[in-house]
Amino acid sequence: MVRCIKQYITVLLIGISSGFELYDYILCSMFANFIGQNFFPPSDKTFTLFTIFCISTIGNVIRILGATIIGFLGDTLSKKNVFTNTLLYMAIATFLIGILPKFQYIGILSTVFFGILRVIQGITFGAEIPGAMTLLTEHIYIHKHRGFYFGLMSSITGFGIILCAFITWIITLLLSEQQINNWGFRIPFLIGSIGILFGVIIRRYLFENHNFLKKRNGENIISKKFEKRKYDIVQIFTAIGILIFPACFISMQMVFPVYLHEFYHLPLDNIYFAVLIGHVLSTFIIPLFGLLSDFMGSNKYLLILAEILATILLYPILHLSIINNWNTAIIFYVFSQFITSIFTASYYALLPQAFESSIRFTCTTFAYNIAFFIASFVPICMNYIFNVEKNPNFIILLLACLSMISVFSTIFLKVHDVHID
Repeated sequence: MVRCIKQYITVLLIGISSGFELYDYILCSMFANFIGQNFFPPSDKTFTLFTIFCISTIGNVIRILGATIIGFLGDTLSKKNVFTNTLLYMAIATFLIGILPKFQYIGILSTVFFGILRVIQGITFGAEIPGAMTLLTEHIYIHKHRGFYFGLMSSITGFGIILCAFITWIITLLLSEQQINNWGFRIPFLIGSIGILFGVIIRRYLFENHNFLKKRNGENIISKKFEKRKYDIVQIFTAIGILIFPACFISMQMVFPVYLHEFYHLPLDNIYFAVLIGHVLSTFIIPLFGLLSDFMGSNKYLLILAEILATILLYPILHLSIINNWNTAIIFYVFSQFITSIFTASYYALLPQAFESSIRFTCTTFAYNIAFFIASFVPICMNYIFNVEKNPNFIILLLACLSMISVFSTIFLKVHDVHID
């Protein structure tokens, strides 16, 4: 009974604190237009968006190294403490973006500072989700309910996206575009930096896994990192393959509001209301998909099902979404979040099981960030497709190819039993 209560507390603490960090990280995507107008040299919107997405991609290169180092420190020293401290860096970076002077006041320094702060956000967020996966993996005592617990954690984490979408919708509803551009876009960043400090406080109540502590004290963990390298490298590449389609699918829907507004002229408040509806739905259904994966006996089956379903339905849904009608935008985001809910209920639980405890945080973080680094090219590709090719079908073709990679990788992944004392 005590273990069960402890487990639910861990799920709650990890979910809430991760939600605050997720809120902070996705703000830049939600306000990409206004960030471009405030922190970048005056130019046409296409070039500005391209520059913003390139900075995010470059940041993701550094994010791989930084987040992997954080994962290594977590495996070597303390998963809990490292996992807690990353939130503080995110809070500082988000606050500074909220008060960063405009380009018209400090010139190119505004662009440089934004790029640096975005990289810091990327590094800390790069260790966040893998850290949450790893910690929860090592705190689940009832393995037959693994999918449900991961679904519940993901559902709780999703409140960060809901909060972000809600605040964004309220701002676009109450303020004109000029007011948002002048000062309104800063409000969500300042709110997020305060909220994430609350996450730092509650994360200090997390428990360190006793099995990890005993292994850390009884073994030279650093010397264990490079044992069975050939096997671990294969597992890492397989894990990257599993994540490649979900990561690119998520990246697409994160920046899609920009194109619905710029190229199809849907009002911002309608777009963000559609985003809000989709994420509210996702929050409620993720635990249900977690239960379904437990019933099916493996997270693999559910993940494969989601990848195939997304590939089949993406064409009609994407074409429906670009009709100049906010109802179709809601349909697109409901569909997107339905698929994303299955993804997160599956790979959150599956990925950490690919690695042994002594290297779990490091390898999970590395595989996760490589996949999302590759996915960071999706906004750049979309920018080219919408502005040059003017044919959204190329997006569907790209995602369909990536889906096949993820399906085969999921089939061939080998998982470890997780023993908890």
